[in-house]
Amino acid sequence: MSIALLWTLGLKGIFGSPITPVSTTLFALITVIGIANSVHLISHFNIAIRRTGDRREALIETFERAGSACFFTSITTAFGFGSLCVSRLPVIRDMGLFAAFGIMSAFCISIILVTAGMLYKKVDKETLKKQYIIAPKGFLKIITGINLKYSLWIIIFSAAVVIIMALGIPRIEVESSMLEYLKRGCSLRKDAEFIDTALVGISSVEVVIKGEEGSFKEPVNLKKIEKLQSLVTKHPEVSVSHSMADYLKLIFRSLNSDSTRFYRIPETREAVAQSLLLYEMSGGSDIEDFVTTNYDEARVSISTRQMTQNERSALLEDIGSFMKSNFTDMKYEVTGFDNLVYHTTQRIVTTQIKSITLAATIIMLLMIFIFGLKGGLVSIIPNIFPIVSLLGIMGYAGFRLDIATAIIASIAIGIVVDDTIHYFSHYRYELKAAPNREQAMVNAHMSVGSALCYTTIILALGFLIFLLSETRILFHYGLLSCIAVTIALLGDLFIGPVLLVKLKVFKQNSGVRSRKK
Repeated sequence: MSIALLWTLGLKGIFGSPITPVSTTLFALITVIGIANSVHLISHFNIAIRRTGDRREALIETFERAGSACFFTSITTAFGFGSLCVSRLPVIRDMGLFAAFGIMSAFCISIILVTAGMLYKKVDKETLKKQYIIAPKGFLKIITGINLKYSLWIIIFSAAVVIIMALGIPRIEVESSMLEYLKRGCSLRKDAEFIDTALVGISSVEVVIKGEEGSFKEPVNLKKIEKLQSLVTKHPEVSVSHSMADYLKLIFRSLNSDSTRFYRIPETREAVAQSLLLYEMSGGSDIEDFVTTNYDEARVSISTRQMTQNERSALLEDIGSFMKSNFTDMKYEVTGFDNLVYHTTQRIVTTQIKSITLAATIIMLLMIFIFGLKGGLVSIIPNIFPIVSLLGIMGYAGFRLDIATAIIASIAIGIVVDDTIHYFSHYRYELKAAPNREQAMVNAHMSVGSALCYTTIILALGFLIFLLSETRILFHYGLLSCIAVTIALLGDLFIGPVLLVKLKVFKQNSGVRSRKK
């Protein structure tokens, strides 16, 4: 895993990809996902050598049963991350691509170094016996008993859970406040909240208007800017706005004995030009922040507090409509932090939809390629359970879609299918020698169930590391990923085995397994 991390970070350095809050997840992701391959390889080798007593034969069997499954799990997980390449947000796109590279690197290194280590490691029968004892065999026997006795109820219960959780998906809201990316109570969030409540706010919208030279010496254009400012200040989250019109009104009033009657835009171009000339002659320069020296570009700065996506959308729509109606002969551009957040949030939603669709399509085709048409379609069912459950939990519990949780579903698809591939592969292998499908299920639980449990524990603990983060988005990312892999294990130990038996997915071969030595 250390080598895979070095390769990934080295590649980021070569391509000049920076470390971002989202890309910091690469360290834990590559480590915990890559270690899962090693757990399966070592676990099966120990089972095989305990049965055969021959190191080379055990290694060959490990390659046949665990090695190929690890390859396909790495491929599906890599595609789950790689699907994020459709995102227009570089921070998400880069994270997905480098994660896919790191995961495949970890597999390649593991299949060489781990298997070589097993070939030369000392085999201690007492150690193997202890490993057998600490394996959760009793727990797995209970599960197989439940599967055999209550198979129909498992299917009904799972279907009910999926339906209930699916109803919670529309409740998921898009997170649009940057403050909500931080945990409550952290110093940075407290400072930002103080600026929002006691001062003018930490966000802004900037409107840049471009015309011909001298355009913004014309009173008619200046009055339009004044109307725009009056419009935006009606929005409750807008604290104040500034433009050259504000300075001009102050200048015009000062030139007329500070009478409040003259706190307005001059009526003629000559009066505007004279006011600006006297201001420049007196050494004034602040107005240059809001208009160019030849008066062909003007800027309106709108200070805002943190807003919801709907509030931000309403403000930007009002600005856009006003500009289209009043500045028909000029070009304009709306920019600023709020505009950036608005479009980023929209792209987060687009990323979620596109990446889920791409990941699900590619992984389904891979599953059909691995297990055939019927097996591939059935293998998707136990994975619908954790994905829908995860999204339902997000909806019911109030988790919002943000720059980190937008990648959860795609990542979850890639990760949760791993256990399915391992279980289906072992079940198909056990079916070749078992007297019936029920016994094949029991044997599969006993042979691969322990590795599935331990890899899930490793993944869950790895993701829980993110609970230590001060950023709320990474906190939620770790928590939701932990929930996803845990629910996935339940689906692969209960739903998948029951479907394999009831739907008679794979063809049963009678007789004893044969293997070329």
